Amino acid sequence: PVPTLDPKTGIVTVDPETPAGEYEITYKICEVLNPNNCSTTTVTIVVEKAPIEAVVDTPPAINGKDGGKTPSVLDNDKLNNKPVDPKDVVITVEKPADPRTPGTPVPTLDPKTGIVTVDPETPAGEYEITYKICEVLNPNNCSTTTVTIVVEKAPIEAVVDTPPAINGKDGGKTPSVLDNDKLNNKPVDPKDVIVTVEKPADPKTPRAPVPTLDPKTGIVTVDPETPAGEYEITYKICEVLNPNNCSSVVVKVVVAPAPLVTVDDPIKLEWSKEEVTTESVLKNDSYNGKPIDLTEVTLKPGVPSNPGLTMNADGTITVAPSTRPGTYTYPYTICEVLNPTNCSTAVATIVIEASDVFIPNTFTPNGDGVNDKFEIVGIENFDNVSVTIVNRWGNEVYRNDSYKNEWNGSGLNEGTYYYIVTLRKGTTETVHKGWVLIKTR
Repeated sequence: PVPTLDPKTGIVTVDPETPAGEYEITYKICEVLNPNNCSTTTVTIVVEKAPIEAVVDTPPAINGKDGGKTPSVLDNDKLNNKPVDPKDVVITVEKPADPRTPGTPVPTLDPKTGIVTVDPETPAGEYEITYKICEVLNPNNCSTTTVTIVVEKAPIEAVVDTPPAINGKDGGKTPSVLDNDKLNNKPVDPKDVIVTVEKPADPKTPRAPVPTLDPKTGIVTVDPETPAGEYEITYKICEVLNPNNCSSVVVKVVVAPAPLVTVDDPIKLEWSKEEVTTESVLKNDSYNGKPIDLTEVTLKPGVPSNPGLTMNADGTITVAPSTRPGTYTYPYTICEVLNPTNCSTAVATIVIEASDVFIPNTFTPNGDGVNDKFEIVGIENFDNVSVTIVNRWGNEVYRNDSYKNEWNGSGLNEGTYYYIVTLRKGTTETVHKGWVLIKTR
């Protein structure tokens, strides 16, 4: 459209949507009385462009892991002091966003809609796009500005790990430490993160093996023969998309000692004048579910209730010759070589039985409660027992015709004495003669 002059009124009308510019209309006026009395001239009409303003845009931040879209950049732009009608302008991208690293995606502005799209997997950062809007009616009526798009990192969280305990004798592996970690509020996909060990586990003793974390898989390996204890490994996960988007945490690996089981041993022996050796007390014990191997454990004998018992390195017990019949205990402890504090204790109970009767040849009346009396084992099997004691000169120093194991050598000096023991059962009488040593020290 162009400006038009109304001959009836002399008014020039400029229609809406008239392109800007300078227009001339030539007109003539003539006297009605003298129609050939005329004058001609021009009217110049200046049609201005409407004001146009593209306003700086700062849309809300967008998560670069998921991607997203902004509102249209036109939403705050103005044409003729009113919000822009998209059909009245043309958008041109004058300068696109720069990538953070070569080949990575960047936010892009759609000239048709004014919407900025952030593709998934766009690196975090601040991006600027310069764009221009030009009026359709007057294509050279333009305004240029920038839209700043903030792409945020996805939230990342490495969570404390406490995997099940692992037997240090056998070794083993934990689940991946990534199993409970989060990226963008979802379980981590291993290909989306890089694992770094920031602080490895400390050994319990110098040069001893420790649990190790494999950065490729997130799995912690406990080698066989790893000492028991709690180990800490500090690791960090960083997003591949944004390498400075990281989280650190500790995995606590509990290495357990192998099970060590000792079982009390009942041992029965016949009294003998000779030295006797029992089976090993270790035969019914176990280490890590297997029979005891003396290269893997240490045997620590306790104190026997009778000094005539000696526990050997292989767990057998040697009984001294003529050890008197009775019930004796012998505690012992076995400890793991790998973990010396992993121990178990049991008691061997040795019962020495006399097939008939046992008359001791030594007793020690020193008041310690052990072997203080002249105790004949088996007298309960007889109807009556009589005891006569004489010294080396044949003088009677003690006599009891109904003996109940009560003689303690009272009033006698240390030394050797001689006994006559008469055992009666029914009409049968048996006489035993021999010597007995009294020791008080």
